Amino acid sequence: MRKPLADRFWMKVDKLGPDECWLWKAATNGPGYGVIGRGGMGAGNEMAHRVSYMLAHGPIPPKAMVLHSCDVKQCVNPAHLRLGTARENAYDAIQRGQWNPGHVYGDQNGSRTHPESRPHGEANTAAKLTEAAVAEIRRLYATGNYYQREIGATYGINQVTVSCIVRGQTWTNNGEPLSGPRKPRPHG
Repeated sequence: MRKPLADRFWMKVDKLGPDECWLWKAATNGPGYGVIGRGGMGAGNEMAHRVSYMLAHGPIPPKAMVLHSCDVKQCVNPAHLRLGTARENAYDAIQRGQWNPGHVYGDQNGSRTHPESRPHGEANTAAKLTEAAVAEIRRLYATGNYYQREIGATYGINQVTVSCIVRGQTWTNNGEPLSGPRKPRPHG
């Protein structure tokens, strides 16, 4: 029989003084936060600092984050944890000089400064469409007989993706859309 979560959890924590960081001694995820199995095969993992907060304070409301007052990712001391929002978490990181969003926005983004370094169109392994399918999407939309949502359903993409294709924001050829603007849809 599997031990209760609280028992499994606290045996993996190096508890020090009440005001010190209590370090997680078991598995961590990529960014370095502690993780513990939820219990049972295929149940997945839970972040250790979230489990610590729940054990000490009860359930975490939907969309709430558990924030550290210290800067130690492996810390699970409930005295160092509080509820907050994603915005508060980002603000705290900025204030502590630890903000690293992982990418740069706008014209400074690497895909814009070095577009040759990223595969485009069919060369992109994540592409769901072929260049022929994109040309057909643009052709269908230009006839004025189909809504973007209908076209998207045919190709397994959403309306926003169709909109970006027909406006030339994605799947461009030398920066230009592959077809002209949409003609008005006939009424009736």
